[in-house]
Amino acid sequence: MFIYVAVMLLLAATSCSNESENSVVTPQTSVPVTVRVDGFTQSLEDFSGSSHRAAQSVESYDNVKAITLAFYDANGVEQCKMEQLRDDHTTYTTFGEFSCSLPIGSYTLVAIARGLQPNDVFSLNSPVEAVYGGLTRETFAGTKAVVISSTSVQNQNISLNRVCAKLSIATNDVRPTSIAKIRTTYGHGSKTFSPTTGFATDNNGFVIINTPSKVGEPITIGSYVFLTENTQTMDITIETLDANDQVVFSTVVHDVPFKRNRVTKLQGSLFSSSVASAIQVETAWENEEVVNF
Repeated sequence: MFIYVAVMLLLAATSCSNESENSVVTPQTSVPVTVRVDGFTQSLEDFSGSSHRAAQSVESYDNVKAITLAFYDANGVEQCKMEQLRDDHTTYTTFGEFSCSLPIGSYTLVAIARGLQPNDVFSLNSPVEAVYGGLTRETFAGTKAVVISSTSVQNQNISLNRVCAKLSIATNDVRPTSIAKIRTTYGHGSKTFSPTTGFATDNNGFVIINTPSKVGEPITIGSYVFLTENTQTMDITIETLDANDQVVFSTVVHDVPFKRNRVTKLQGSLFSSSVASAIQVETAWENEEVVNF
């Protein structure tokens, strides 16, 4: 999947504005920049497992809840940053359309579209660093060099590629009331990535804690990871926790395969006593792979 972003450089205006969060330096000679997210096309299997989806507007892809754009000058100094939240209509007039003014010069445009839930923490720090402080989300990112040489109208395009891999954990047994949380530990990968390369900026791994809402039913939980390469294997530790955050059960799944723009699925019994031999690894999107262990 990739998202098309059309950048139109127009005349006049002197301030950075998009009815969103902005940071800006005072320009000497400014050129208005309008950035519009047109839509995207999915050419590979997506998270839902569909094999192909035609081009559609960004408004119709519900998983994109936030879009962040920023311009950095030749010295890496942020000149303008804008953010729109789909569910907060005060941050935009048209979701996916941004405007700001920049001095004539050379810039790096960074665009990130992502999922969003309450209490999420996300920071775009530079063209080579973006960080999730809490849970990671489905993420599309892209960068492009933009040169503003005059006040004449210019048109630019940038495509945003899905840069994360997804881990889905599905249980065959039902969640008892005694289990309050599921803690997942990634042996490698990161919650920090470079928007320029789409790869993780470290390989230290991290911990995700999910709080399932269903009791007495099988559950499915998901999280996202940024890889250091297009494909990567790592150990995944799954722990069930009680209300006091004490570990009730723990298992390590070794050498789990991940690939960017794919889902890796761990499926088996997690709450019953016979869990060790019941887990399978299944990857989706481009094609399906099942690993028994």
